[in-house]
Amino acid sequence: ISDGLDVGRSGITINLDGHTIKGQSGSSSHYGIYNSGYRDVTIENGTVRNFEDGIHEEHSNGSKIVHVTVHDSYEAGILYQLSKHGVIDHVGVFGTRQGIFLYENRLVNVTDSTSNHNLIYGLYDYGSASKVNHVNASFNDDYGFYLEYPVAYTSSEPYTLENSTGNDNGYAGFYVYNNVPPHSEYQADLIGNTANDNEDYGLYAEYWAQGRHNHAAGNSVSNCYRVPGCS
Repeated sequence: ISDGLDVGRSGITINLDGHTIKGQSGSSSHYGIYNSGYRDVTIENGTVRNFEDGIHEEHSNGSKIVHVTVHDSYEAGILYQLSKHGVIDHVGVFGTRQGIFLYENRLVNVTDSTSNHNLIYGLYDYGSASKVNHVNASFNDDYGFYLEYPVAYTSSEPYTLENSTGNDNGYAGFYVYNNVPPHSEYQADLIGNTANDNEDYGLYAEYWAQGRHNHAAGNSVSNCYRVPGCS
């Protein structure tokens, strides 16, 4: 048993054309699609299911994952790490352990996507400078969105998470950890998000985050903790 598909060249498009790449089980120690080090690769228009990571992308530049659905990964639906100038757009991730998992990227942005019914996270991001916009991360066992060490692009432009929804999660809708007070290296700006009916927190930040136009209601412990601009 091996990966479903290994990328071997830069500048290509993998158009699944509505087809499915399927592993034997979600506990397989292989990836559905694996790209290590190739740039300007587009993966689009299909479904990946039953692998350790549905799509595993690392050390890439300018690569895109668009109009792809991932189901039943043992670890991440999409793991995107140590890369820059990437796009994750119009994807769906369901029934995985770690949802959309991002690690130390620069300008790998997630837009217009859904990551629901996962075991830990809808979307997790560690140490990246990114933008997340119009993402729904709901009905996950623990967290909708979990940002750890969110990196600012510049001293005046923090990591931005906006127009997104984190409802009905087992712990928190939005959770920002290891951020530091405004105008320093690690900071997030939460704008226009919705967090309702989570088991503990709607929007939570370890230190005061930046925020405005957020809405939270019906969360068991706190609707907004150290996130300003909440109603």
